[in-house]
Amino acid sequence: MNRHLWYMGFTFWSPNINIVRDPRWGRGQETYGEDPLVTSKMGTDYVNGLQGNDANYLKVSACAKHLAVHSGPEALRHNFNAVIDEKDLRETYLYAFKKLVDANVEAIMCAYNRVNGEPCCTGKTLITDIVKNEWHFKGHIVTDCGALSDIVNITGVTTTQTAVAAAAIKPGINLECGDILQQDVLAAIHQNLLTEANVDVALTGILRTQMKLGMFDNDDSGNPYSRYAPDSVHNAYHVALARKAAQQSLVLLKNNGVLPLPKDKYESILVTGANAASLEAMVGNYHGMSG
Repeated sequence: MNRHLWYMGFTFWSPNINIVRDPRWGRGQETYGEDPLVTSKMGTDYVNGLQGNDANYLKVSACAKHLAVHSGPEALRHNFNAVIDEKDLRETYLYAFKKLVDANVEAIMCAYNRVNGEPCCTGKTLITDIVKNEWHFKGHIVTDCGALSDIVNITGVTTTQTAVAAAAIKPGINLECGDILQQDVLAAIHQNLLTEANVDVALTGILRTQMKLGMFDNDDSGNPYSRYAPDSVHNAYHVALARKAAQQSLVLLKNNGVLPLPKDKYESILVTGANAASLEAMVGNYHGMSG
């Protein structure tokens, strides 16, 4: 189709497995709460459902985000420096990420903030030492949207776009949600901050994911997902399953019989307030609408 807009394709930037310990974070409703074990179990099942169970092909590419120690407060998420000891980092904030890597999640998204002074998207400790060398992660790593720009324009850890492009590629970033790598990787090579071999390594991770998605295959490749169409997703079974999951996830607290409201007593209910009829407030700003 030759369409190359952001947020298009078979890479799904889900699930959000951050541990929520601060109610001021605006993304908390996307997560599985404050328990690392529950988050790891829910996240693993989510990844398995998205990616499928074929030995050679991915149904879609799932993404564990946001690495790491990223859960508010909202106003500080672009420049916050999370100072954390090794025990809390491992047991609380990295536990679910490790479990999803073990479950073969295809992608990891690095966060806006810093951890012990290192930006998450250029930090050797998180990306190289832990994710790549210790966990032996074989997928690709993508930045959160604008995270590399934050390193230059907000925290000032790196002073130029060319330098931050090199600082991202070297530890293991494969893809940016943004335009710094598109604009400045070649300049980084010309300034001897990067080698072509560094860039080849970064591209290899992206090409590997595309191959797993069957993007270079012929129609007779044997990919079990190649014939999926819109009716494979939006059909009566899946609509009913989504409704059932939503219903069974609701929690009704004890309230002396006030709720649920009996239908036979009320003909209509008024919902008021600034977001009462706001579709975006209900679906969030990261959502998909089928055509």
